[in-house]
Amino acid sequence: MQLLDWYAGPVTVIFICTIEAIIIGWIYGAENFVNDIEFMIRKKVHWIWKLCWRYITPMILLVIL
Repeated sequence: MQLLDWYAGPVTVIFICTIEAIIIGWIYGAENFVNDIEFMIRKKVHWIWKLCWRYITPMILLVIL
């Protein structure tokens, strides 16, 4: 049981984070997400964040997975 806890848990978490990043970046849309954040903080979000949410973060998570 200890092996399952040590080795299966992180894979599941990374898989869920990958799916979440894909949903935010592509299905909901990075532009909608940026608009929501700008509405909440009342400041402009730098363009690099949109790039990260759409391309960089899902790619890094897929490489780790």
